[in-house]
Amino acid sequence: MPVVAEALLHRIGEAVSRLPDALTSAHPEVERRKIMGMRKVMAHEYELIDYRTVWRALDQALPGDVESITADRG
Repeated sequence: MPVVAEALLHRIGEAVSRLPDALTSAHPEVERRKIMGMRKVMAHEYELIDYRTVWRALDQALPGDVESITADRG
């Protein structure tokens, strides 16, 4: 499971880094810098990975971020 979580957060971090500024400005509650920072750790500093933090991000933080962003779509 840890490898799957790493891969998922890595992809999410890449996607977040490509979001348009208008979208991220409209949703300041989405912590873009933290998400991109976690991706950086996953990609380059993997010895620093704290899997409890990874799980909390996937289980608690990201679902709210996704809901917030997709709510605008109607």
